[in-house]
Amino acid sequence: MTRQRFPHTAGITVVCDDLPDPDNRIDLDSSKADSSGIPAAQATYSLGENTRRMLEHGAARATELLKAAGAIEVLDPGNGNMAHLMGTVRMGLDPANSIVDA
Repeated sequence: MTRQRFPHTAGITVVCDDLPDPDNRIDLDSSKADSSGIPAAQATYSLGENTRRMLEHGAARATELLKAAGAIEVLDPGNGNMAHLMGTVRMGLDPANSIVDA
C-alpha cells in the first residue's frame, strides 16, 4: 500500500489566526527550570469556536481542491495535531497582560 500511495501523495496545511483569548497563555512553571535555573515556559491553549470553524472551513476547501485535482482519497487528520502553535503569547510592557518586558 505504501509503495502505491507514497509517490502520489499531496498535502495541504490550513493556517489561521486566533482571536485573542485570555485562557490561551504562557506561564512560567516554578516547578520546572532549564539548565540555568530559569523557570520553564508552559503553554496553555485550546481552540476557540472561531478558530475551530476557520480550520474546518479551510479543510473543506482543501478537500474540494484535492478532489478537483483528481484525488482518489482524501485523509483529513482533523484539529488534533496542533504541533505548530504560534501567536499564543501577548508581548508587551505590562506584566499583568504580557509575557515579556523591555
